[in-house]
Amino acid sequence: MRAIESSRASCVDFLIKAGANVTVQNKKEQNCLDIAEAYADSRVIELIQDKMAFLPKPKETKSGKAGKSQSKPTAKKKV
Repeated sequence: MRAIESSRASCVDFLIKAGANVTVQNKKEQNCLDIAEAYADSRVIELIQDKMAFLPKPKETKSGKAGKSQSKPTAKKKV
C-alpha cells in the first residue's frame, strides 16, 4: 500500500507481478483499490483494476453473502 500512496506505478506493477495480494485490507478496511482511488493516480488504479478483474469470484454461501461461511464450533467429547 505504500507504493500506491507514493504513486509509484512501476513499484505497484512489480509487486502485483510478484504476487502481491490486491484484496488485502488495512485497519480501516480499505483495500488497495480504495487507497489508489483516494490518491487519484489513474495509472495505479488501472493496474489494480486489471489485476482484480482476473481474480476468481468468491462463492455464494447459503445466507447469500460471498466469503467464508459462518459455522458453529462443535464441542469435543471427553473420553
